[in-house]
Amino acid sequence: MSIPVRLLHITDSHIVVGGGDYRPYDNKLDLPIDDHSREEAFKLLIHRIAERMGNGGETLDGVIFSGDALLRGKPGGNRALLDLVMQRFNLAANRILAVPGNHDVPQGTAPGSGERYSDFVSVWRSAGCITPWLDGVDALPEKADPSRHVLTATDNSWAVLAVNSCNWSHVDAAVPEALREVWVHLPAAAAESKGAEAQEAIKKALNDLLRHDAAHISRAQFEHIRDMFERLPGPQHGRQLRMVALHHHLKNPSMRLEIKTMPDLLPLEALRAQLRELDVRVVFHGHKHVSRQYFDYIESRSDPEAPPRKTLVLSGGTFSDGDERDAASCVELEGLPWTPSVRVSTFAVPQAGLPLQPKPSPQLRLWDYADSAPAGALALIKGTDLDEVYAKVRACAGGDAKGLPLVVELDLAADAPVGVLPHGYPASAAEQRRHGWLRELVEWWQRRDSQLQGRIPYIHGSRLLKYAGNIDQITRVTKLLKDRNTSRAIAMLVDPRLDFVDEPKRREFASFCMVQFVRRQDPKGGLPFIDAIGYYRAQEMTQWWPINVAELRHLQLQIIQGGVKARAGRITTMTADARADDAPSPTHAAMPLVDRWLDQAPEKFFILASAMQTGRLEGKAEAVGREWLDELETLQQSVHRPANDGGPVVAIDGLDRLGAYLKAGDGSFAGVSGELATVLDQLARHAEIKPADSGSTEAWLRVMDGHLARATALSRKALGAEQPS
Repeated sequence: MSIPVRLLHITDSHIVVGGGDYRPYDNKLDLPIDDHSREEAFKLLIHRIAERMGNGGETLDGVIFSGDALLRGKPGGNRALLDLVMQRFNLAANRILAVPGNHDVPQGTAPGSGERYSDFVSVWRSAGCITPWLDGVDALPEKADPSRHVLTATDNSWAVLAVNSCNWSHVDAAVPEALREVWVHLPAAAAESKGAEAQEAIKKALNDLLRHDAAHISRAQFEHIRDMFERLPGPQHGRQLRMVALHHHLKNPSMRLEIKTMPDLLPLEALRAQLRELDVRVVFHGHKHVSRQYFDYIESRSDPEAPPRKTLVLSGGTFSDGDERDAASCVELEGLPWTPSVRVSTFAVPQAGLPLQPKPSPQLRLWDYADSAPAGALALIKGTDLDEVYAKVRACAGGDAKGLPLVVELDLAADAPVGVLPHGYPASAAEQRRHGWLRELVEWWQRRDSQLQGRIPYIHGSRLLKYAGNIDQITRVTKLLKDRNTSRAIAMLVDPRLDFVDEPKRREFASFCMVQFVRRQDPKGGLPFIDAIGYYRAQEMTQWWPINVAELRHLQLQIIQGGVKARAGRITTMTADARADDAPSPTHAAMPLVDRWLDQAPEKFFILASAMQTGRLEGKAEAVGREWLDELETLQQSVHRPANDGGPVVAIDGLDRLGAYLKAGDGSFAGVSGELATVLDQLARHAEIKPADSGSTEAWLRVMDGHLARATALSRKALGAEQPS
């Protein structure tokens, strides 16, 4: 699974250096008790957050500051906050994103002027932090450098664009035309007999009537937002999570009514439409001093029937007199790139030396994993990208669709290869080192005959190619699909002759029950497609599903190579019971390699046994010896964590064959190879025992682990590889 991304969200700190308006005590008496300034409280909060993360081995991927470092424009707060964050979290400046708030721009300064942003720029931008494009200050949007305005992951899997909503904060409206001639004379006329002080008070009051806190996104900034996302480098893998940070809210996050002119951002609907169009999924903001997480469902402006797109809005809180609960928050992103979710943990200002106790939100999904997933009913997942569909399948099978019916429709390109594992597949280290592992595994599952048939009677190829003992169903399907009067054909993998007998040991049969092939016409007039639909009574989705998909693609290609003029088409899997095992250990999908050698590479037993008896690793023996040591490593993983699809994955027949070769080459049964043959026999006989209960299973696993450890040590010694290579 992906490593969580952690972003610290701070907003509305309102730091006044050397003091401030913070009064944590309910002072009924005027006593000389004042051991809290807002600056000190904030320092303590940041210190405790950094301490907690350090103790937990956690690190920050970035800091989002959504404005209002100052209080009513008093200087010093920007520098104090930046220094505090950089010192406590040991972050580079380019991992910090900051936008100005309405308190950070001096009243009376012209929009788009250098004076308006002088303090903000001299602190945040001069230090190298990510800051927004500023109207009137920065170059034209199309010439802007994304690296200055967008905080991104090192692999570009996520990006946060800084947006300025404060260029018109504290802007003065024009004097009404009817009052223009008398406006400047009103203070003197109104306070003619009251002196200069009264005149100044009236003048200020009149000017305040003209001044408005207008949160506005300019047309130039809309172009900048579009341009920045278009020019962002794409992610190394998967889909990029796009986010935006600004000071003002999209919608009021609280029920508290603020009665003022221009309480909301302008033009709000235009911004929401652009967020939808650019696929922005998370918005950070401050301003309202309210901590809340909610989804804004944004409808399409062009298609009234299109479903709304949900955008997660993270409204950041701060602390005030008597309310220190939501002073800052840590935003954790998980499941990138295909199944992202967010959890927000809010922090209160520490009190009385007590431990910092974060308050976590529920896990918030940024988009639905399934295309259709009614509660407690069938879930449907559709897609064209193997990596994306696989990630959604894992998430659904381990969550909403666990134990429920799940239909997965994968429309791969016709020339997509068979032997490719999806990104994030939990293969063992040994499997990852072997090229062609999936292709070889699929070919084994699709074998007509196997020496393991007695122990594993449900090998898929045998069921398809020797149904009821002699029916080649794939040849039959191929003939049917050659006939243009027939567009679909089925093949069965449940054989009543084998599966419906009375002996209890034979009642279990494969999960793969049936496959249907459908010839589908190409609407563009090209060659038709052969679609494959596999039906499963139960399906493990993390490790089995990619193998099932590869098997179905293998069968599609077999039919096409048999003479059907078509292309490999859509692959659909349907299961009545979806399951997921996310552990990086083998399941029964990955039959032990040493057992598969019996069918696919029997010569390797002779090569390996000869190398062990002579102690020489030369030519092919070196590669085979490495495979054998990797196989022992994989089997030990299985012992330490049995698979969820039927107990530990064990080898039996292949161990017997290797042991027989070792004994045949060493008649005295002496030396390392003879001792190894004895251990392999013990291992195989023990693997045949089925533990009766959980207590006996633990003892069984301990013995198995001991045998495998001994077999590994002896194999390394025999091969002259006592130290891992």
